[in-house]
Amino acid sequence: MLNPNNVVRLQGYEYLRVDPTAFGEVPDAAARIGQAQLFALTDGALVASANFSVQDMALFGVKIHTAMLDPGTYRIVLRMNGRELAGDMNVQRRPNALATQVQNDLRQHGTPIIFFGYCDSSMYPYGEDTNAWFDRPDAKARVEDMHISGKIDDAQREMLLQFIDEGYIIIKNAIPQELVDGVNAELDHVIATQYYNYEYGSSNRIEGMHKFYPRTQELWLSEDWRKYVDLIFQERSLPCQTLAYIFGSEQAAHQDTIHLTPYPRGYMCGIWIALQDVIQESGELEFFPSSHMEEPVRSSCLKTGKVNNHDYIKFAGEVEAIFQDIAYKYQSVAYYPLKGDVLIWNENLLHGGKPRLRKETERRSIVIHTFAENSVVFYDSTGIPGFVANLNESV
Repeated sequence: MLNPNNVVRLQGYEYLRVDPTAFGEVPDAAARIGQAQLFALTDGALVASANFSVQDMALFGVKIHTAMLDPGTYRIVLRMNGRELAGDMNVQRRPNALATQVQNDLRQHGTPIIFFGYCDSSMYPYGEDTNAWFDRPDAKARVEDMHISGKIDDAQREMLLQFIDEGYIIIKNAIPQELVDGVNAELDHVIATQYYNYEYGSSNRIEGMHKFYPRTQELWLSEDWRKYVDLIFQERSLPCQTLAYIFGSEQAAHQDTIHLTPYPRGYMCGIWIALQDVIQESGELEFFPSSHMEEPVRSSCLKTGKVNNHDYIKFAGEVEAIFQDIAYKYQSVAYYPLKGDVLIWNENLLHGGKPRLRKETERRSIVIHTFAENSVVFYDSTGIPGFVANLNESV
């Protein structure tokens, strides 16, 4: 039997890790072909099948697009070399309009239910008619309809119109000072203990503090910023990760889309939270209003393809040149928030970090990336499926 502990539940996926040695000694591992089948337990009907090699299993495991399946219980059966492995899988999701759209889109497009290779943007039917509502030509008309019907107030109307036109919104004093102070105390602990091998004074980011620090986790899940992303998505937002900075990142201007990729397009936002007042020459964040209207860069269009073994050198060289060409078309804005202010940007908005001219000056901040519930979440640059928060009420 397949071990249920080896099933990783992701946004839009199930990912099964299977040790190829479970199929015994397989001569000519590259050529020997096995078969994966998925059955609905309600009636035993075959839902999907796909062939795989031992190398496929070792490199990629089994990925199942649960976003394409109706809720219920399924059995996955793997056969190779005269052996069979099987296990049951329960597909649950909180129903919403986006879940229905994604399921229909992927089924009509012919996206595979079972696959073994990289997740790639070419697997999904990106197009103007499948984009998030705010990235479509009728977006402003929809805002006016929501306003007239009383679904949104005057302030929310202005926020949505700015997000449509410029690709970002700013919420002043959004995060309570006490919570910001708590996260700063945890950053002090990061410095003292060199958590994540952090070296004080560097521009290095500190990944995943929300997994180990309670106040950072509280901020990660906070309605103080999520309610604004929920307004933008018109669906519930589920945070994906935290990236904390003590000093400015000095990161080159870039789009997030190729790194944190949703289907449909638009259903990821970046959240930049100021943990202190930001001053000039400290490595300020800069962004390029309206640059989100440019076509997103996809890995399938790059000569370098996917990033392998964490080697970003060739990949970065190619995409940074593309992003620089986009940046030339727009005027950048340096961002000087006060402690507790929040910037929310469209996934495709070009942004980066200015040079740290005052090397000794801290510029504390935390970045959260968040996806709409029931979008498909993957990382196009590396080809792996993505994770989001598992909120208790989400299913």
